[in-house]
Amino acid sequence: MFGCPAVFIGQRMAFCVFGSAVGAKVPQADAERLMASGTATAFRPFGRPPMREWIELRAKSGELDRLRPILSLAIDHARRNASGPTA
Repeated sequence: MFGCPAVFIGQRMAFCVFGSAVGAKVPQADAERLMASGTATAFRPFGRPPMREWIELRAKSGELDRLRPILSLAIDHARRNASGPTA
């Protein structure tokens, strides 16, 4: 979708590497919680407006393990929605 390396579940993108960040699609309530806590920001590829359910994650190389639960959440979200519309 964004022309970058990504993980798909069927036709659904769970997350992607975009520049030096990871964009992940999670349930809206989780996206809001992660942004409110400062763990994530709104994902705005190519300067686009924020996208519903999409968050941007950044971590230094020594901090990558802290992204694992969020990426697992994105995979589970994609699995639950794999039969619905894409994007």
